[in-house]
Amino acid sequence: MMREIKGDLFKAKENVIAHGCNCLGVMGAGVAYGIRELWPKAYKAYVKKHETEGLKLGEVQLVAIGKEKYIANLMTQQNTGGGRQVDYEAVAKSFRDLHATLPAHYTIAIPRIGAGLAGGNWEVIWRIIEDETNGRDVTVYNL
Repeated sequence: MMREIKGDLFKAKENVIAHGCNCLGVMGAGVAYGIRELWPKAYKAYVKKHETEGLKLGEVQLVAIGKEKYIANLMTQQNTGGGRQVDYEAVAKSFRDLHATLPAHYTIAIPRIGAGLAGGNWEVIWRIIEDETNGRDVTVYNL
């Protein structure tokens, strides 16, 4: 079940903090930049994958940052820049795969993925995430 609260994503108690990434190997703005600064291990894993294998739309990269605590780098956009960069199909695939990968009791914390700098429609993205997570507890953090 999805719910939205006012709060700081970076202090989330959920098992997984998931956020949208580009496929360029750059976390230079928005939530991704915050992840980069607070959890450099998640950033370094993302850059290494970009350099060694490349990043593909819809991919999920889980990086352990503690006991039963992860950052999920979701490849939800190919590029950065103006206009709509978020790819709705990539959002669907990444959440479908994330949901399938996690133990059933794990909870997920997210920002309004794809609806900020990536220019997507939050109502559309909400429905996609809700459909792909099949009732899992997902908390949307909105400052």
